[in-house]
Amino acid sequence: MRLSIRQLYRPGFLCGQSQGLFGSNFLSNFHTSSVAYGLKKQKASRRRKMNVERQNELHKKRIANQGDFVTGNSTDWTNQLIRSKQFFQNQLQKKSTSLTPLKFPIPMVEVDNILQKFDELNVSTLKEAREFLKIDDFAAPGSTDNVFESLRDLDEAPGAAEYFQKLAQELSNMSQINDSRKESIRRIFSLSNSNAKLAEANNKRTAIEYFAKTDNDTGSPEVQAAAFTSQILALKDHCNRNHKDQTAKRKFRFYVHQRQKMLKYLRLKNFERYMSCIDNLGLTDDAVLREITM
Repeated sequence: MRLSIRQLYRPGFLCGQSQGLFGSNFLSNFHTSSVAYGLKKQKASRRRKMNVERQNELHKKRIANQGDFVTGNSTDWTNQLIRSKQFFQNQLQKKSTSLTPLKFPIPMVEVDNILQKFDELNVSTLKEAREFLKIDDFAAPGSTDNVFESLRDLDEAPGAAEYFQKLAQELSNMSQINDSRKESIRRIFSLSNSNAKLAEANNKRTAIEYFAKTDNDTGSPEVQAAAFTSQILALKDHCNRNHKDQTAKRKFRFYVHQRQKMLKYLRLKNFERYMSCIDNLGLTDDAVLREITM
C-alpha cells in the first residue's frame, strides 16, 4: 500500500507504525547509546581542561605585561628591603661572621659614636696610667709612644721589670675587654641577630630615608605609601607560607586598600609626584585605579 506525503506527516502516524513494527521503545532509544554517552563526558572534560589551561596562560601573559597590582615590579628601592625569611636563612647558611648593620631602633651613626667613645676612653685611660706612673721616665731611649712597647722596654731596666710586669698585663687585659665590648655592641645592633619584627621596622626606616622630602618626614603621602608597601611585601611572604593565618590576610587586604587610597589622594594633589612615587614602588597607574578584589 502506497501512502501519500500527507499521510506520512500526519501526527502520531510514525509513532503508531513504530510501535506496531519495532516495539514501543524504538524511537526513545534510537537517539543515544552507551558509547556515545561515555564519549560525551570525555569531550566535555577535555574542553573544560583546555579552557582552564588557556585561561591560566592568558593570566600569566597579562601579569607579565602589566605586573602584579599588589606587589608590583622589582625596583631599586624594593631591592633594598629585607625579606625576613630569605635574609635569616642566608645568614644561617653563610660561614662568614660579617654583620649587617641595623638602622632601627638606633641609627648606626649613634652606634659609631658609642664605639668611638670606647676608643677615646681606652686612650685616655692608658694616657693617665702613663702620666701617673711616669712610664716615659723609665722607658729606654728611642722607644715609641706605644704603652706596651714602653713596658716591654722596661724589662731591661734594673729593678723595674717585676714592678711593671703586672701593670702591663692589666693594661693589656683592659684593651682586650674594650675590644670585646665593641664587638658585643656591634652584635647587639646587628640585624643578623634580630627578628622579623625589627626587620620590618628597619624597612620602614629605609622607606622614610628614601622618600622623605625633609628630615624626619613621616607624614607625606609618598612615605606613607612606601611604608604600606613594605608591610604588604612582608605580609605577602607570610601569607604564602601560612595559608591559614586569617588575621594576616585581613591585615594584608587592609594595607593594600589603604595604600590605594593614599596613592589616589597623591594623584589628585600632585600628578608628577604621584608618577615618581609609583615608579619607585614598582606600580602602574592602572594598578592604582583599578578595583582591587582579593
